[in-house]
Amino acid sequence: PPDAVERGKLELIQKCNDRIEKIVDHLREFSRAGKQEFSDIDVNDPIDNALMMTGQQLMDHGVTINKELSDNLPRISGDAGQLEEVFLNLISNARDAMDESEGDRIMTISSAYVEEDRIPYVRVTVKDTGMGIPEENMEKVLEPFFSTKPVGKGTGLGLSLCFGIIESHGGRLVIKSKVGEGTEIIILLPVKEAKEV
Repeated sequence: PPDAVERGKLELIQKCNDRIEKIVDHLREFSRAGKQEFSDIDVNDPIDNALMMTGQQLMDHGVTINKELSDNLPRISGDAGQLEEVFLNLISNARDAMDESEGDRIMTISSAYVEEDRIPYVRVTVKDTGMGIPEENMEKVLEPFFSTKPVGKGTGLGLSLCFGIIESHGGRLVIKSKVGEGTEIIILLPVKEAKEV
């Protein structure tokens, strides 16, 4: 009944069940993805899906998420499943980097329309307040099987896979990092049509 003490708990359980149902349905779709299937997509959709999949895990690790996604972005031609894989990898890397750092654990994920050299892009940025990447490793992080994680924690394929997927979308992946301050991954994906300004 509406005035029962346990009603709030039951409503919370219902919300959690709905979320679990969404995640399971999404995992089913995700697992069916094989070869690249390009379509016109809003880049915010795979970002939101990746955050839906990792949100609870990030909270469990004490990570605060700043989501700064621009509305009405021009569409890109892309494989939503593969782009989601990219964002899942980047979120996972950021989480691991912050696990080992002292201080606030803040992950900022943003999307925006930009033009570089008169070429229109959608820019996605994943920024963390983790340990940062030492300069001597910066050139190696995109190589397959390179990892600074302990044995059994990572394959060293995450960033190189991300790089390959973004390249196959005609985009670019840029890494900026400072030891002790954190890392910023910038992805530039070409848009179908320039946005009217």
